[in-house]
Amino acid sequence: AGSRLILPVNITPSRVGFTELLVRWTPGHSNPERIIDNNLKTVEIDINGPPVIDDFTCSTTTATRGGIVICQVEVSDDFGVSSASLSWRYNASNDSTYTTSVATTQDSGINWKAAISLPTDAPLDRVDLHWIVHDLQGQTSEIWWDSAFQIIDGSASWYGVHVSNVDLEPWQGFSPPIHGLDGWIRGQSHVLTACVVDVDHDNQTETPIIRVDGIDLVTPIQSSSSGSKTCYQSTWIPEIGGTLEPVSIVLFADGVEWSNRSLTPTDLPPQAELTISGKDHLDGARDIVLIELLDPDDPDTLYELNSTILWPGAGLQIIEGDTLIAPKGLEVGDAQISTRIENGKWDGMEWSWSRPVFLTPPTVSAPVLCDANLLQQQFSRGTSGTVWIGVVDARPIDNIGIKVTADANTDRMVPSVFYEELMPPSECTPGTGLESQFFRIQIEESILRQFPLGSVELSVFVRDIDAITGISPTLEFEIVGSKPTLDFSAMPIQFTSGNESRLVVQIKDLDGIQNMECSILLKDQDDITLYSQLFMPMLDGLWKLDWTPPGVDAANHTLYFACLDETSLSVTESMIIQAEAGVMENLDQQNTTQQGSNEESFTIIIGGAFFGFIAILILTLLLYSRGKEELIEEEEQLPDEAWSNQNRDDSDERLNEMAGITESEAKVWTDEELLDAGWTREQVNHYRENQEKNTHSEDEILNIFEEE
Repeated sequence: AGSRLILPVNITPSRVGFTELLVRWTPGHSNPERIIDNNLKTVEIDINGPPVIDDFTCSTTTATRGGIVICQVEVSDDFGVSSASLSWRYNASNDSTYTTSVATTQDSGINWKAAISLPTDAPLDRVDLHWIVHDLQGQTSEIWWDSAFQIIDGSASWYGVHVSNVDLEPWQGFSPPIHGLDGWIRGQSHVLTACVVDVDHDNQTETPIIRVDGIDLVTPIQSSSSGSKTCYQSTWIPEIGGTLEPVSIVLFADGVEWSNRSLTPTDLPPQAELTISGKDHLDGARDIVLIELLDPDDPDTLYELNSTILWPGAGLQIIEGDTLIAPKGLEVGDAQISTRIENGKWDGMEWSWSRPVFLTPPTVSAPVLCDANLLQQQFSRGTSGTVWIGVVDARPIDNIGIKVTADANTDRMVPSVFYEELMPPSECTPGTGLESQFFRIQIEESILRQFPLGSVELSVFVRDIDAITGISPTLEFEIVGSKPTLDFSAMPIQFTSGNESRLVVQIKDLDGIQNMECSILLKDQDDITLYSQLFMPMLDGLWKLDWTPPGVDAANHTLYFACLDETSLSVTESMIIQAEAGVMENLDQQNTTQQGSNEESFTIIIGGAFFGFIAILILTLLLYSRGKEELIEEEEQLPDEAWSNQNRDDSDERLNEMAGITESEAKVWTDEELLDAGWTREQVNHYRENQEKNTHSEDEILNIFEEE
């Protein structure tokens, strides 16, 4: 509208650079112009051509496999370059396909750079390049560059050998290892590591060799791979107990010796370990203490140790052997145990430990009464006995005492008895028999002599060397009386009729002969009583009789001896006395004196018979009267079987019959009558004293003969 008109004009430049265009306005015939000076206009336009590649280069003419090659192109353009790309391929390849990389610029599009990453398995070939450049108007330029660079095998750099526990950690594998403060250890496993930096490393054909003192280790295996670095490891275990000489560690790869190191070993010091068997404390009672010296790299080396233990309250003790028994005076506290090496390289090295000490009383088993290796429930009064006890986990025993109790008012404490540590017979083993000390205790005969017959209880007190006492459970057993015995060994070995001899019998009773009564009868071979006596033994227990076997002919006589002790135990024995014939005087003297002898013999026989009649009569009456008076009282005190009256009348009749008298002839003799019968005053007095002291009925003594 008006005088302005805009028209598009298509122009095709024929050259690049600044172009001058002349624009002319020509009006139509229907619209003539009056002013035509402004119908011609000159316009200058800069015509853009394609970008110009001025130069192209690469960072190297020989590149390694796995490496990176930087290539650059220099481009110029009137209006500027918008992009560039680089493509490449292997020259010897029949494949026309290129691998493209985008190029970048940092100077407004003049220089463009692109990187080519070569594969690690790339062939050893030349590389062809192809550059394409685009300007801002979309025009392009390109260039081909054949055999731009050569691909070669990449170089390898080996590092190591790194030795574990010897060189510093961590080790990255890109530099030689740094030695630490310690050397290698004999008998210890060391890991040896070598690394290679090689972009095209082949782990199948390029495995390294690690050699120690000229000996190849087991073929290393690949342990890691990162980028161009690959690491290998092998294990080395130096000989235990070997020498302390340095070793040479060499790394070989591709026939090249890459490193050679000399490493010195470290001699490990020994270590001591303390063990208390079965527990974590001490009690001083056979503690099993083990001090073990461990030398891991020299296990066969022998060391002299000086080991001691300082007991609380008991002082210092040298440890000899595995079992410890603390000295006297041990207290609760902590024991200090120490050991020191006394020889060799480590002379003077020592260790110490502290362990608690606990004290407990001796654990005493129930006592066991034993005789002839058999378990017993009775103890014969007047004899010595044996009691076994077991003591578990005890300190050394300092004293053993016993206490015997019959009732609340009858007991006896024996503060110390004889004992000895022995192994008991199987039948007499007290307690469980496990982990015990066994002691045999001697019970002397005097300990139980004064105790009454019956049940008693016995306890054992065990005191250790620390004055700690343990008490056993009670043992209950029966005290029984000991049976009296007769010993005829002191009798003469030869008797002669008509010659006087001394009859001797030793009466023994282990629990005492007090209040014992004995009855003695001496008979000839015709069962005629030659002598009888009721005898109460003195403390020596001896019975003696000066006796002449009657006549001159050889004859056998029998001595009957019976004793009854105060516990109603009896013994009855007899002895045959063989009297040899007496020596005959010459015949004349015998004839001369025969009549006188016959008269004298007749007188002696009459007197002896009368005296025997009187003695037996007195004895019979005495036994009968005492039996009547004391029967009720004695029956309450002694067992029925010992004092039974069942055959009393028969016994009296038999004794009277043996004496040659009848019961109707029994008589109580006065002192005067006994004196008239030939008794001395001393015999009469002794006879009367025996009557007063007698505590048992003579009837029962006669019963002994009846039972025999």
